[in-house]
Amino acid sequence: MGKGTPLAPLIFMALFWNGIVGLFDGIILTQYVKTSVAAVSYEPVEALITESAVSHSSSSDGTTYSADVQYEYDFGGIRYIGDRYSFMVMATSERRFAERICKRYPKGQTVTAYVDPEEPSEATLEINAESFPAAILLFLMPFNCIGLMLIGWVIGGFLKRKNGGEKDQLRARYLRVDTQDHVVFGPARMSSLTVFASATCGLSFLSMFAVIIPFGFEAPLRVVLGVIAGCLVVAGLITRKHAKSGRSPEKFLHVDYGRGTFSFPANAPGVPLDSIQSILSEAEETSLTINDVKQYKHKFEAETPDGVLSLFEVRSGMEEGDDVLNLLRSELLRG
Repeated sequence: MGKGTPLAPLIFMALFWNGIVGLFDGIILTQYVKTSVAAVSYEPVEALITESAVSHSSSSDGTTYSADVQYEYDFGGIRYIGDRYSFMVMATSERRFAERICKRYPKGQTVTAYVDPEEPSEATLEINAESFPAAILLFLMPFNCIGLMLIGWVIGGFLKRKNGGEKDQLRARYLRVDTQDHVVFGPARMSSLTVFASATCGLSFLSMFAVIIPFGFEAPLRVVLGVIAGCLVVAGLITRKHAKSGRSPEKFLHVDYGRGTFSFPANAPGVPLDSIQSILSEAEETSLTINDVKQYKHKFEAETPDGVLSLFEVRSGMEEGDDVLNLLRSELLRG
């Protein structure tokens, strides 16, 4: 979240996004709970399939398909008609999925139905996840990851407001070490949470196609869970690598006030602070925009009698780049 970014729009976006995604997550969780309850409390009875056909619904967004299955069964000497074949069911854009359901329950076939003994009109043909389009779990992962990032940004925004004014926030973002004897500058980096969520989002999005193309939405649950686990492991490795690279000395500018020197990278020979004549900055426009703020690559340099020495580069908005320049000048030109 860039400097000066208002929190209100971000909070609204986080609430709206997570509300919509949470609704779908809740539906799936509810279906799973109902299936688990049915598996231990519903009673099996014989049922006859009376109708089995693929239905479709068309709109401006496309066509979705679902399986219409009806069956008759007796319970307690009373005849009932049921039309639920699974708690875990939904319409999809894939006709093949609905056709498989109808093929599994053809008209005229005798099957086992499971009946709620407390409410005999409530029945289902399946009490497992066989008919559930498991790939929907993989489909929802990127949306959940984006929601997680939004929450993280909101929390980060509140913490920054709590920790002080804009100047204090800037120092916290760019000074990895900040003591009376020395400071260490480093480019502002994404949090581990943001890196992990971003990596998981991208990996799950790509994996979704790798699963749906060969299996469709009816991919086996064990395959989908295996792919999700793989995405999380790879995202964890990427996050670990990101954290490790953030500790590399070539990323930092070290200023030692006791010795009166600065060095970039941090493990390079020190250069006298009093040799600095001015701090320069060049801004190169990028194609990236974050929170409606155009991003630039800012290159900072120190002008000395021996030539111009590179300090470090940051990617930020123009206003924040100017603030980093002023921060560098205040720290390197103290005398």
